[in-house]
Amino acid sequence: MKRVRLLHAGALRLDSCFSALGLSAAAGEQLRRAQQKVLEKLAQQAREWPADLIILSGRLFDTIPVRADTLSRTLEALEQMAPTQICILPEGEEAVHDLSPWAFARIPDNVTVFTEPDWMAAEHPHLPVTVHGKRGDSEEDLSRFFEELSLPDDGRIHLAVILYSEETPASLPSPPAGLAWLASGMKRPDTDLSHKDDGMSSVVSDPQALSFKDCGEKYMYKVEIIQEADGRFRHSMDTISSSSLIFEKRTIDAADLMALEESNGEILALSTANLKRVLLHLQIQGRKSWRDIAHLAAFTKHFRSKVQFLHVEDLSELDSASLELTGADTLTREVAGQLLDRIRDCSALEEKKRLEMSLHLLVKAVYESSSPLKEEEFGER
Repeated sequence: MKRVRLLHAGALRLDSCFSALGLSAAAGEQLRRAQQKVLEKLAQQAREWPADLIILSGRLFDTIPVRADTLSRTLEALEQMAPTQICILPEGEEAVHDLSPWAFARIPDNVTVFTEPDWMAAEHPHLPVTVHGKRGDSEEDLSRFFEELSLPDDGRIHLAVILYSEETPASLPSPPAGLAWLASGMKRPDTDLSHKDDGMSSVVSDPQALSFKDCGEKYMYKVEIIQEADGRFRHSMDTISSSSLIFEKRTIDAADLMALEESNGEILALSTANLKRVLLHLQIQGRKSWRDIAHLAAFTKHFRSKVQFLHVEDLSELDSASLELTGADTLTREVAGQLLDRIRDCSALEEKKRLEMSLHLLVKAVYESSSPLKEEEFGER
């Protein structure tokens, strides 16, 4: 029995300008800095699994020509992934343009770039595995796709990596005997995985996005291929939410929110020296009083400027015991009760946050009726 483990990421589009999204230059630069960590995070995931191969398909860079500093950092990151072997299958102008970096850059020894229109092969230096691939070509005659691919009887696992459009898997002819294949393309990751003969097609999306929510809808893939003694293949595939790969995740109890002041970096086990480089997913759990609602909004506003990106996921429950509303009139108590019921039934976090702030302001008006409500107390709505 032979096996190979590979980690796949598609269409990283490093150094995207994000101009089509209407972002300011400052916001675009912030996202570009975040993108630079992607390869580092991939390498870390590959070591922890561990993976034998990393496969990067589609557009690795957003534009051609590639900025010199981006190319330099990318090549350095790829080289530092050694001894893990890396296969890159570019598409479009990245594969054929005269100014494509793959036409002139010094490619690290552990990297193979499949830029030719015909089948290329890369042998793993330490495992009985050979990867076959060619650049993506949307105009190729799919009925003859495997025609020029011949496999030697050398006892190795032969794996073909294919770039495809949404229609491709059903259009492909049967692969040569003894070939495992992995097709990757730009489809939603929640569609069914389809299998064909000894191969499987993955559904791969761009792991870069504007927000935590968008990023969490993108996936990378861990694929394990096993070839039995009789030559048959078995496959398994797990998705990795790219948000879990790129974001630092911390969980804190709502009762500890009051302690999150100037020492917040240390409490969250984050290096204060590098806070500006952190993409943070902060999850709030436990129970909170009505006073904690405003404190959480104020903390979010304060801490957002301390890190590169902050997403707060508030899963805490409101403590109804803190809402006695002693001395309030019947109508106020009824309104508070209805708000509390809506908060309990609400599954949308943003809507829940707005309802909680409305309840906070109502209760504040009862307890501190001498203090006029101010616009800034609405926090981040």
